[in-house]
Amino acid sequence: MVDTTRSVQVNLRLPAALKEAAERVAAADHRSLTSLVEKLLAEHTRVKPALDNWHERALTRLIGILSERRVLVSKNALLTRSYSIETRQPEQINPGLLVRNLQRVHADLGNFIPNPEIFYPYTRSEIAPYFTYDPNLTRSIAEEILECVALPEREFQTAEFWRVSPHGLASDVRTFHEDHESFKQFGLDSGKWFSPFLMVRSLYSLTQHAYLFSQKFASSTTVQFRCEWMGLLEREIRDPEHTTEWPPGKMARVDGRVTTGEWPIGDVAMKWPEIVSALGGPVVRLFDPNFDFTADWIRSHMQSVLR
Repeated sequence: MVDTTRSVQVNLRLPAALKEAAERVAAADHRSLTSLVEKLLAEHTRVKPALDNWHERALTRLIGILSERRVLVSKNALLTRSYSIETRQPEQINPGLLVRNLQRVHADLGNFIPNPEIFYPYTRSEIAPYFTYDPNLTRSIAEEILECVALPEREFQTAEFWRVSPHGLASDVRTFHEDHESFKQFGLDSGKWFSPFLMVRSLYSLTQHAYLFSQKFASSTTVQFRCEWMGLLEREIRDPEHTTEWPPGKMARVDGRVTTGEWPIGDVAMKWPEIVSALGGPVVRLFDPNFDFTADWIRSHMQSVLR
């Protein structure tokens, strides 16, 4: 039997120009050149879907549901948060235990952040998670997928959708929290504003959920993230709690942004402000190109985030 955990050394000969280009790509992905080669080879031989394909299928699925059921929420203002847990060897959680594991993860996540709005395993029969499959995934089309759809019961409520694979892929798609009708009491209308604090909260929930779920896999090594914001055009930065006064006119001139990255499991647990800065910084700069959305700024505002 071949020992799948044993590593072997492979020597590569590259033209100098190609090596320099590859090193730049590796640095942009927060990894060494060797790690980049390992990643590319792993992606080429992997049996589970690539994260970008998984992410797009989840987003497309919710947009289709909203159109089909004629739900009174905007299909053009959605936040999609996805991750993929990478392991040294192929692993999967027993599908029959997946809901139970997600319940435990969500309960543990609640110890870090109150009422985390991500991957909530509802128990009401009409919105409880169910298993399905997606024939449009590029790999593992027969793979079981746990899916959950929770649509608004009345106008202007949020819609949410998530799907999780026993192989460690997960996507949560939902309407912007900023568009909830409860913010009207602060004079903030749906579709008109964006909060960096709510964004930090959503990304903190994502990173910590990914870390907690990664602990269910014996050989987890890294987590890939992919986040997408749709419906940002002409929104303005605002703070409903008025803890920070943003100058007027800080408005997005483009409609959407996708950010990605991959980090070791230990960094996902301990260096999440750096990860949130990397994933969220390009979004904040759509509104304010001079704003330095650093990990230190995130740490200094955690009281507002966890409120």
